[in-house]
Amino acid sequence: MELNEIFENLNNKQDNQLNKFELALKKALNRLNDLIIANALEDIKNPLEYDFKFNQYLQESGYYNVINNFVDNGLDVVYGDIVAALSVGGLAVSFSKEDITKIEAIKRLNLQKFNDLSVPTINKMKDSIYKYSLSNLSVSDITNGLRSSLVDSDLFKYSGTYANTIISDYTQSIIDLKSSEADGVWIYDGPSDKVTRPFCNCVLNQKKYYDDSEKSKIQGDKRRAYNCRHIFLLVTEEYAIDNGYASGSASC
Repeated sequence: MELNEIFENLNNKQDNQLNKFELALKKALNRLNDLIIANALEDIKNPLEYDFKFNQYLQESGYYNVINNFVDNGLDVVYGDIVAALSVGGLAVSFSKEDITKIEAIKRLNLQKFNDLSVPTINKMKDSIYKYSLSNLSVSDITNGLRSSLVDSDLFKYSGTYANTIISDYTQSIIDLKSSEADGVWIYDGPSDKVTRPFCNCVLNQKKYYDDSEKSKIQGDKRRAYNCRHIFLLVTEEYAIDNGYASGSASC
């Protein structure tokens, strides 16, 4: 199988997992909204306990289950394609028990990124509950206000973005995990379509291969930050040259 076929499979699997995640996330967030509204009048009686209550609503809504399933299972679909891509690029690698332990640690770090979204959201909702506990607003005004606060929260706005970023970062982390054991160069790969950023298109079109320093420079460029679907793949220099890549640095 050619490298472009492997990446196409990889991207399709990533898109499929993200679509499943977004559907499950939408259901969980709708249930979360319903729980908040249904308990609003009772919750404003004890605003200082709302952080505990909100965490309970996150659990009951299924939000944590959706996140855990995505991190524990959804990320693993890319594993076989990564090994295949490294092999096609001329680098036969295997993953030891120690590597698997490190991969699990990477998952836990990614899970924490999602969990961190809940902290500012809890504080935001707690502030709203406290404000409404001191007001004379109608039930309708209170529930509408809480709904607006939730929709404007980090949890609502960024969970999907985090998922897109995490699945790409996870793929790159697994590749990077083996890079220190192999002698190779880096090529930039991934989709080129109507939603690809101009910076990424520029790097793709230049078709160069890079050393570690240049890879880090491109990888850290703010123009490819969140939601980037592209990765650096380690290949042998011979493979890079045979497939039309030239040594150099990106000038985008």
